Amino acid sequence: MREMPEDVTDHPTLDEELCWDEPKPPSTDEVHGSLLMEIGNRPGIRNLQIAVYWNDEHRHFGTFELAVDDETDEACGLSRSRILPASRLIGPAWSQSGANFDETIRIFINAFPLQQLEALNEDCINEMLAAKVA
Repeated sequence: MREMPEDVTDHPTLDEELCWDEPKPPSTDEVHGSLLMEIGNRPGIRNLQIAVYWNDEHRHFGTFELAVDDETDEACGLSRSRILPASRLIGPAWSQSGANFDETIRIFINAFPLQQLEALNEDCINEMLAAKVA
């Protein structure tokens, strides 16, 4: 098997570039409809919202919504950004829960396609710049 060059593999993962606030339980009407449909009638689900930021300047990245099933050690979640003009959504997607909540967030963050998340952030920045010019 060929080895990857070190400069290709020695980059931070997305979870190392982001930080987040303590998760908060949302009210029922704050949970995104697609997440509610995905979890269905599963009993014992804990819904949580997490504000996520880029580490460099503590710029807002978006909000993660997680539905944690402690009985099966699974979490379903989505990422959304409400920065100009409409909501951007990635997910919902399922992943295994971690040993603690921070690990669950890291697993969830790294389960999403990095290119899609970076494109989402770049689109939001470009829209903000265009709005300032207009």
